[in-house]
Amino acid sequence: GTSGGMKTPLSNMEADVRAGFVRKVYGILSVQLILTAIIAYPIQANPYWAATHREVGQAAMLVSLLVVFGVVCCCQQAARTFPYSYAFLGVVTVCESVIVGMISAMYTTESVMMAVVLTAGIFIGLTIYAMTTKTDFTGMGGYLSAGLCCLILTSLLCMFFPSPMGQKIIAG
Repeated sequence: GTSGGMKTPLSNMEADVRAGFVRKVYGILSVQLILTAIIAYPIQANPYWAATHREVGQAAMLVSLLVVFGVVCCCQQAARTFPYSYAFLGVVTVCESVIVGMISAMYTTESVMMAVVLTAGIFIGLTIYAMTTKTDFTGMGGYLSAGLCCLILTSLLCMFFPSPMGQKIIAG
């Protein structure tokens, strides 16, 4: 037990294991986001190519769907084993990156960049919260932190890039 607010070695170990898990998950997510940006940007920057090569986006959707269904239905244990789990994530990330590029090619670069900045800001804010909090990250604090981070970043973006739609979003 604990006396006088002192933590037991077991509770310290649990906190260390949890922090290690959070670091690993956020490390993987960081790599996935960077890879998505590297693959999606050239596609988004060339809308003509994206419009004339729709079959690439359709193939990426099909491959992603088949890999996810294959892992869920047939190869659950392989998805939990070291080299195969990263291969699975890599294939899905590349496919989803192509899909993101194809879809974002239909929008203006400014609107896509605003979404990228908001997503990156929320991700960084949640990472900081997860790395520094003493409470369980899976509780309500994570959701409240994400909401607050989203409101702050959206307010800052609307301050520098004013638009009637941005004001409606903030008002909502």
